[in-house]
Formats: sequence, structure tokens, C-alpha cells
Amino acid sequence: MLHQYLIMKILYTVFFIVCVVFSGFAQDQIIMKSAEELKGKVVEIKIDRIVYKDFDNLNGPTIELRKSDVFMIIYENGKIYKVEELAAAPSQVKVVSEPEPEPDPRANHIVSFFTNLPMVRSKNSQETVGVGVGFSYEYQTKGKGFGLKLSPTFSRISFDTDVWSWNVGVSPRWYLVKKAPGQFGLGLEGSVGTFFKPESTPSNYQSLLVSGHFILATHLYSRSKFNGNIEVGLGYEYWKQSYSYSNTDWYGNNQSNSILEEVSLFSFFLRMSIGGRLSRK
Repeated sequence: MLHQYLIMKILYTVFFIVCVVFSGFAQDQIIMKSAEELKGKVVEIKIDRIVYKDFDNLNGPTIELRKSDVFMIIYENGKIYKVEELAAAPSQVKVVSEPEPEPDPRANHIVSFFTNLPMVRSKNSQETVGVGVGFSYEYQTKGKGFGLKLSPTFSRISFDTDVWSWNVGVSPRWYLVKKAPGQFGLGLEGSVGTFFKPESTPSNYQSLLVSGHFILATHLYSRSKFNGNIEVGLGYEYWKQSYSYSNTDWYGNNQSNSILEEVSLFSFFLRMSIGGRLSRK
């Protein structure tokens, strides 16, 4: 039995070598243990896979074979590569497409509506809690390591005054964690704005709001374009209000008076927003 087996192996090998010779060595031949013959171009021999292209479609996809299913390879130059016999396993042929190149990272454009609540201001051991609302646009660079956020905000001020204000903040930020589902970053935010004119003040009323904050920022993504955001801001604010008015004294003389108020204070806010990513470009 053993001699017959060896004779069959030898005849089997000689048979396919002769076939290759007569075919003009036009292609590689892969002989499966199941006696199936595959013609093509062997691209790579891996530890457990043999990768080749079909002879009728050399520019097409690559095909992977389990190495344990292959008996031998006869190259077009006549060289024979006999695969070691591995543990018997069901024959499996897997067709895979050419690996696609890694997509270039693209910029993110994020639009959100947000609220600052609470918004705490403190001066001389006195504190007040306010609220702010607004919307924001953030541009994240390729690779999402850097972002630039623009945030117009309306805030209720209840500290030495009781009016609404508006300001526009610009915040560059650097993301330590760059990928979804969660980003985490640090940033700085500077803003400038003004109070809405109180009803009791003259028409020459002027105001200025300037602030600077250190930001801890997070982005929480879903599989869709939905985006949630939580930020904590710590910093200082500077307020300035001024106007002038005139009145008449007891003697009928006109008097001009100027009012100037300046306030510097510490502020803290927790900003929560909801929005989405626009189409990437």
C-alpha cells in the first residue's frame, strides 16, 4: 500500500509537470489536495495563506487560499513548491477585493445649540447665578487634533446690574482624544460683547464685556451625525458701563454728570450643547 501511494504521488507530480511543460509555462498552477487545479499568478505565500490572481483576470481582485488545502504550486518557470501537509480541514476559498487605501482624514464641521447653566460669577465673596444660551460653529482640522470654535451667546446678568448681554467667543482647542465616540480636549476662550441698553439709561449709554476662560471640552458622538457636547469654563470677566446725563440745579444751571462703572470678577460655567456634524469636506 505504501509503495502504491508513493508511486501515485510520483505519477501525479510528473503528470502536472508535463502539463506545465506542454502549456509553455504560461501561468502558475496551484494543485489543491482535492485534485482541483487552479491557474493564475501566485502573488504571495503567507504563513497560513496563499495569495494569487486568477489567470483570466490578472488585473482583478486577489484570491486567498488556506495553505492547508493546497498540495503544491507549479510555477511557470517549472519550479515546484510542495506545501507541507497540515491538519485536515474543510476546503475554503476566500475572494477578497484589493485592499482599499486608508481614507484621508477630513475636517469636521459641527453646529450646536447650547446653554450655560449654571453660570456663576463671584466678586468680593459675593456670588450670583445666571444663564446663557446661544449657538456655536466648530471647525476641526484634518486628524481632528485641533479645533476652532465660534460661539455667539446671549446671557442674563444679575450682578451689579440686571440686564441681558450678548457676546461672541472664539476658542481654539487641542484634542488629546481625537476619535469617536468621545473626544476630550483643552482650550482657551476669549469673548467680547456688550449689555443691551437698560431702559432707564440715556441714549449715550455704552458698555463693554470682555472675558477669558480656560476650557475643558468633550464631544460625544453617535453613529449618526448627532453630536453632544459638555464643557467646563473657568476664567475672568471685565465689565464696563458708562453714560452721561444733564440736569438743572436749584439755580437753573445745567449740570452734566458722567457715570462710569468697571467690574472685574471670576466666573465659572457648565456648558451643555446638542447638535450635529455637517457633511465632511
